[in-house]
Amino acid sequence: AELATTGADGYATVTYTASTDDIICAVVATDAQGGQSSIGTVYQGAAQDVAPTAQDTFPTSLAAGAEPTKFTTVFTNPGTKSIVNAQIDFSIFPGENATSNVTAEQVALSFSTDGPDGPFTPVVLSGSTVQDGGIEGTLGDPGGTTLEAGSTLTVTYLLSLDASVSTEAAGPLLSFEAYLDQINPGSGAGTNLADTGSTDIEVFAAGEAPTGTAVNDTAVNDTVVNDTVVNEAAGADATGAIESETTTTAAADTTVTTAPAKSDESSSAPVVIGVIALVVLMAGIGIFVATRKRKS
Repeated sequence: AELATTGADGYATVTYTASTDDIICAVVATDAQGGQSSIGTVYQGAAQDVAPTAQDTFPTSLAAGAEPTKFTTVFTNPGTKSIVNAQIDFSIFPGENATSNVTAEQVALSFSTDGPDGPFTPVVLSGSTVQDGGIEGTLGDPGGTTLEAGSTLTVTYLLSLDASVSTEAAGPLLSFEAYLDQINPGSGAGTNLADTGSTDIEVFAAGEAPTGTAVNDTAVNDTVVNDTVVNEAAGADATGAIESETTTTAAADTTVTTAPAKSDESSSAPVVIGVIALVVLMAGIGIFVATRKRKS
């Protein structure tokens, strides 16, 4: 397989030659400094029919110091095998060109899998948007979720921002993204199964009018395996990966472009391809999956 490393701009490029076979292939990125890895997956042929999907209703604006905002993520397993040892991760990244740092202590997040009325369980968050590259949290017990074959899991969230969060940004201050991951209980390695894609969010002061109120409720079919084959083969920790924008393609000779990591730590380390900056699909039809996760 072709290998590539990131250049000074944080991008790496690799070409994958797809086929019409009914198979799932993995493209693996490994951080050369820390050894942490992530997996991008190419679904080919009929394998695309069993790829888990993710939807969200993330807001596009939030008021600092206001009451919690409610939104959802929906993960669907259309396959014939249950997804075991799964977990849902929630990430808050800096918005495009954001420079004001937001810390985990300034965000309150809770979730419920029992509907919009709860009960709600607090999520332990860590990190910060600009200084650490992202705020991260895992819902419930790591690897403690099972998504049955043919089922859908709806998660309702309550999120609020402290009044101390900056409201001076000219553009989006934050970006939300959620993941369904599968954890190998023996090694702790993880594979991303479904990714909502990112939604940028503007932050305004409580009592002020937001610049926009639309929500992102588009289904994203950039999702991965329903068993542990790729997970065990890679032996990689998907929870510690560089960031890349998630893009889906279903056509041959199509270029999938993803952005480099925004954090200094992620962009400075050479990376052997997997969650990559550029992938070209050739001679076949497939769906490529890459996550936007960063190193912890």
